[in-house]
Amino acid sequence: TVTSAPGQVETCVVAVNGLTGAPVASLGLPNERLPYEVERVFRLPLEDQTEKFYLLALVDRNKAVHVYPGAIGDTESVKQALEQSQWTIALKGQIGDNSISGYRVTTPEKGNNYRTEQVWQVSFGAGESIVAVGSQNGEDKVASLGRVLGNRNVLYKYLNPNMIGLATLNRQSKTLTISIIDLMTGSILHQITHQDVGTEQPVHLTQSENWVVYHYWSDAAKDAKQGKGYVTVVVDFYESSNENERIAKSNFSSFDNVKPYGSSTAFYSPYGVQAIGHTRTRNGITTKEIIFATMDHHLIGINKKLLDPRRPKGKITAEDKEEMLIPYNPVLPDDKRLSLAYDLDVQGIESIKTSPALLESTSLVLAYGLDTFFTYSAPSKQFDVLSEEFNKAQLLLTMSPIWLTVPNMEIVGVVKPDSITRSAGNVCYCIYTQPFTSLRHNMSSHEAYQPKFETLQVHAGQEPGPATNARSVPIYASAAYTFNSAEHGRDLFSFKAMGNVYSRVMNPTSDVFEKRIAALEGGASAIATSSGQSALFSTIATIAKAGDNIVSTTYLYGGTYSQFSTTLPRFGIECRFAEGDNPAAFAKLIDERTKAVYIESIGNPMNNIFDMKVLADVAHAAGVPLIVDNTLGAGGYLIRPIEHGADIVIHSATKWIGGHGNTIGGVVVDAGTFDWNNGRFPEFTEPRDHLLGVKYWDMLGKQAFSIKFRIEALMGIGACQNPFGSFLLLQGLETLSLRVQRHADNALTLARWLDVRPEVTWVNYPGLEKHRHHAMAKKYLRHGFGCVLSFGVKGGVDGTFIVINSLRLASHVSNLGDAKTLVIVPALTTHHALTDEELRVGGVQPDGIRVSVGIEHIDDIIHDFEQALTKMNEQR
Repeated sequence: TVTSAPGQVETCVVAVNGLTGAPVASLGLPNERLPYEVERVFRLPLEDQTEKFYLLALVDRNKAVHVYPGAIGDTESVKQALEQSQWTIALKGQIGDNSISGYRVTTPEKGNNYRTEQVWQVSFGAGESIVAVGSQNGEDKVASLGRVLGNRNVLYKYLNPNMIGLATLNRQSKTLTISIIDLMTGSILHQITHQDVGTEQPVHLTQSENWVVYHYWSDAAKDAKQGKGYVTVVVDFYESSNENERIAKSNFSSFDNVKPYGSSTAFYSPYGVQAIGHTRTRNGITTKEIIFATMDHHLIGINKKLLDPRRPKGKITAEDKEEMLIPYNPVLPDDKRLSLAYDLDVQGIESIKTSPALLESTSLVLAYGLDTFFTYSAPSKQFDVLSEEFNKAQLLLTMSPIWLTVPNMEIVGVVKPDSITRSAGNVCYCIYTQPFTSLRHNMSSHEAYQPKFETLQVHAGQEPGPATNARSVPIYASAAYTFNSAEHGRDLFSFKAMGNVYSRVMNPTSDVFEKRIAALEGGASAIATSSGQSALFSTIATIAKAGDNIVSTTYLYGGTYSQFSTTLPRFGIECRFAEGDNPAAFAKLIDERTKAVYIESIGNPMNNIFDMKVLADVAHAAGVPLIVDNTLGAGGYLIRPIEHGADIVIHSATKWIGGHGNTIGGVVVDAGTFDWNNGRFPEFTEPRDHLLGVKYWDMLGKQAFSIKFRIEALMGIGACQNPFGSFLLLQGLETLSLRVQRHADNALTLARWLDVRPEVTWVNYPGLEKHRHHAMAKKYLRHGFGCVLSFGVKGGVDGTFIVINSLRLASHVSNLGDAKTLVIVPALTTHHALTDEELRVGGVQPDGIRVSVGIEHIDDIIHDFEQALTKMNEQR
């Protein structure tokens, strides 16, 4: 602004080169000297495509709105731009102010006299003043709606385009407050306060997508080795702290009053900074870099992956590795190679011949598949959920001619980055997925492309037989198998060779089933058994002996509780029962003779869900494995316990795996991750007489459990699965996801229907929001909340009998997981051997009706229960 005459203030428009900072002599536009004082400026959403100039709205001291440059666009286009911007907020607030205000453009009743009006104001506390402001850039595109975690669940990003970050400092109390404000409403979405802040050092802030990064001096960080007092903090915002939970509305609105979940962490910074910014890409795919302009005039680029609040601070888990999280380091790197300067070499690059413009990583587009990138900046490794607006077709069209023209391109069929091989002189790397058929034989391998669950349930573990080309899995009805020679037989029995010997230990049909269920659960190997109870007993017998103990819960299936309380003690193995599902109660019962912690993924019939990750940490801290009965997890479709820290997973395959109530079976899945050499399991590490002095651990490492189980439990106890049973279980697996999804959907609908019936006194189903395990179910379960529910009626046990006897569609049987709807009263059947006190601590209600909801049409299921409840009313 300039004073052109007494009492008259004008505004001069000056152009500056954004790359060099040098002034540009003239914009070549009229009205570069405006006859009014400009108070605020904001850009209109309308862009002239011919001249490539954005229209600016200039607000003068009298709140009048002027469009600049006025010569571009006709009157109608300007009017359109302003009216589209009624809710485009202009901020009034700058460094040093004690408040910030939001204004909007008002539509005139007539004419073109547009003005602004204040819609909100946020005032800060006494002594507070603004020291840094960040805001979303309208052109900073976001390619992904959510972040896929290592357990395949999704945290959905809080993508509010109206979110601004604001830093205020109280110099007297040395308090720094970071406020995240909604630009449209002025509401404070999130706030963080830091004490003991150095007031002589600047505060800097930048934001993009769903995150804010800020940098300040902390007097509390006194250790000179730990960043010299400079601290960098990152905050990521998500729609909810619960995985897979989204805002109900598909279209975002600031007026929905949705508060985001903020995840934050702090790092010591080895350098002070003059400014902070971040990189931008055309489609928003490639991981951004945070740019720090240091006090010594260097630009440092820190990949946003290093500034990730989810970086694990303890022992890195398999899920962390799957998500490719980097272990937390409290100090940001101070590496010369991070400096963005022209005189530094890029490691591994001999010379740069060309640089395709604006081509970026595609790893988010095809997830584990195609990935083309050209920059030294690492491509994104988090496989996020892409937004609906993402233009995949344009990206593929862009890449196609490049594949045809770039010379010496090496194409490698891999997924793991460390498996990529490179040829000298290559400028580009293209990673693609091999054809699916070539991976059939290796589907359970973590080194190869991993097909989806629905594909694994049909194909994993089997390829057409070379002799007959039979596509279906054959039934190998053979008790024994011929040896190729005397030497071959000797080598098989001395474990120098692997192969079929006797079907009690290994059978080709059962082998396919074992490989398939291992792939579905994410395990290293599996062993089929004659039943779920035999799978459980054989597992305990493999790792424990007389004098040992296991720790479990009172929330157990009745048959399991009886085995633990009656059968195992006859063999000298004690089971200690923690009441309920508190991990601390388990920790108190573990001692030096404890060999395992055992739980059910979804309790039967309690429908409780443990905080499995926490319990796994408790078990591993004591040096014992976590064993999880995942029968109600339906073959891994609803939950994969290994992804949450389980070491061994057990199933009664009779249930949802078989799915049709036509065979009995069990299966044990070994994660292949537990350290049996930790001193607690001498039978794994000491010489075994029946193995001619061989040690399981020395011979097999982390595969020791599955082989010990096969040799000692299957060979010694003999509770094996027969090939006909394995064939039926394989038939069930092929439709597992389809059936279980229908089971779970029907169960949720039936639970909600029962919950509002006047005859029903209670409903136990974790899909109901009032259920005490609902939050834990949302954290751990996927695709649904389970297939089993329980409920009680007003008539007590007498009313329960009437309902059971009146049902016509539902079958009254002792089973779960059948395609048909099944009902039973656990307290009087499956748990009948328990005392009243044992029933109480196990959460089993005396009048409870357990329903294994089938795949019939939900209207027919509801009709059956409705007529049964009606008859109960008539007979009471």
